[in-house]
Amino acid sequence: PVAAALNVTLESSSDPGLTEAVLEALVDASDAAGCHGLCAAVDSLLTSLCQASLVLSQSPEAAMIAVAKSSKAQGALQALVKAALRQGGVIRQGWKHVLGVVTGLHSMGVLPLSFPADAFAAPPSSPLP
Repeated sequence: PVAAALNVTLESSSDPGLTEAVLEALVDASDAAGCHGLCAAVDSLLTSLCQASLVLSQSPEAAMIAVAKSSKAQGALQALVKAALRQGGVIRQGWKHVLGVVTGLHSMGVLPLSFPADAFAAPPSSPLP
């Protein structure tokens, strides 16, 4: 119920502050679900973030334009990466959508050349989950 309410709020939000708060709440919800081993909930939350990123909804060219114009989509991409990094060990079916977004970003040519080597590497000072 909480995820559904956050998704409706995210879709209808035009206020940047509210959008940022909702995206952070989705990441926090994925953290809470991950702490309890609720794989399906984490997958659902990540799928919502993937959809909000707009990368999966269109051709690569159209998606690139849509993402460039939408701060909400850009925020969703940032939230998606943050949640995937934190909950990588709990994600199951959600990887399909996460990798779909990564593939879409690659098709757009917007990933850095070093992406495959360091994309999901934990920072040196932080312990692995």
